[in-house]
Amino acid sequence: MPDINNISVPRYQPSQPYHYVYDNLPIDALVAREDLINTAVDANTAAIAATYGTAGSLAGRLDQSLELNGDLKTAAVDTSLHNIGAHTDGSFTVDSGELSAYQADYPLVTNPVPFVRMLQAEREKLALIDDEAKNITIDFPDATPSPLSFDNGIISFEDSTTITWTSTGGQAVRADVVSSLANAHQHYDNIVPASVSLTPDYQNYYTASPTPITFTAGSLKVYINGVRVPSSPTPAIYIPTADPLTSWTLNQFTENGTPNGFSLLNPITANDIIVIDFEVPL
Repeated sequence: MPDINNISVPRYQPSQPYHYVYDNLPIDALVAREDLINTAVDANTAAIAATYGTAGSLAGRLDQSLELNGDLKTAAVDTSLHNIGAHTDGSFTVDSGELSAYQADYPLVTNPVPFVRMLQAEREKLALIDDEAKNITIDFPDATPSPLSFDNGIISFEDSTTITWTSTGGQAVRADVVSSLANAHQHYDNIVPASVSLTPDYQNYYTASPTPITFTAGSLKVYINGVRVPSSPTPAIYIPTADPLTSWTLNQFTENGTPNGFSLLNPITANDIIVIDFEVPL
C-alpha cells in the first residue's frame, strides 16, 4: 500500500482559535482508522507476494495451470503425472453405484477395487477374444499309462517312430508317416491259425505250424465267421456260429506272451471259420 504518512493530516493547534483537543477528536479517529487499514493491507500484500513462488507474480503462477475461465490446463495436468502412462497399479474405493456397475459384469469385484494399467497392444488383443473363447478341453481316454485331459497351457505333439509333424508354411501342420528301419514291418493277412495241440481244442492257436511266427505285440487281429473278435481286456462280444440255428457265442482273445499265438475265451467248432492278421517287424 502507498505510504499515506507522506500526506500529513493537519490538526488544530493550541494557538488557533479552536479547542484543539476536542475539535481534533474526529480527525484523530480517522487517522487511527487509516493506520489500521494500512497495517491490514500491508499484511495481505505480504501474504499475496508470498504466493508468487518463482513465477514473479500470482497471476503468472496461476497462468501456469488455469485457463482464463478457471478450467485446468491439459498440459499442466499431464505435467503433474495425470497421464495414464505415469500411473501405477493400485486399488481405489468407488461409490456404491459405480461398484454395482462393475459387479454386473464381474460379480467378485469388491471395494477397494483393484485397477491396473494396460498397454494399447493389450487392449487391442483383448478386443479380439470372444467370451469363453478358451473354454476347450482335449481328452485322450486311451493314453498310456493313464488317461490324459488338457484344459490349459500348451499341448505338444511330439514325433514318434511312425509319425512326424511337419510345418507346411503359414499356420498349417502336416502329420507324415515315417518309413524307416525303426518301424519297417511285414503284414500277414487272412492267415488260418494252427492249433497248439495235435488234437485241436479250437481254443488255443499258434500263428503257423510247425514253426509259429512271432508277431509285433498288439498287432494281432482275429476274425471268426467274418466278425472281428475283441482283444482282452476289451469286453467280449457275441460271435455268429457256423450253424445258423445255433445261438451266437460270447468270445474274445488274449495274445500269448511270446507273442506267437493266442487263446479264445470260449472254444469254437470245426465248422467255424477263423483267420488272423498280424505284423512282423523287419
